[in-house]
Amino acid sequence: MRRDPIFLVFTITSPSYDESLQLRERLRHQIEPDAEFVDSCHSSEGTKNVIYRIGDCFEEIAILADDDESGGSFRLVFHRKPTAERFWKEIMVRIVRSLEVEPRVTVSLEYQGDVLPASMRPMLAK
Repeated sequence: MRRDPIFLVFTITSPSYDESLQLRERLRHQIEPDAEFVDSCHSSEGTKNVIYRIGDCFEEIAILADDDESGGSFRLVFHRKPTAERFWKEIMVRIVRSLEVEPRVTVSLEYQGDVLPASMRPMLAK
């Protein structure tokens, strides 16, 4: 049986601090617990829209600011609920892809696992 990680951490890098702030502000609305994603399910009986809430799939999605205010990077931490249905991956991918369409923005997976590294825990508490 496949086990998916509880934590996934992405590093988002943009060309400037100001652009990074704009990305973070846009993200805040997408990652609120009550934010919804609609998935269209197609079958022989027709199309049905299913609504998923961020809060149903994730304990938290956090934006961790870079300590260096002159830099254009930040981290995006996905803390998946252990009981989340498999659509959590689709939500995560949609959020990450929404950042990748921006010019000169790079997204890289920094960590995935069941325990958040100690070096990131103090940042999450900010």
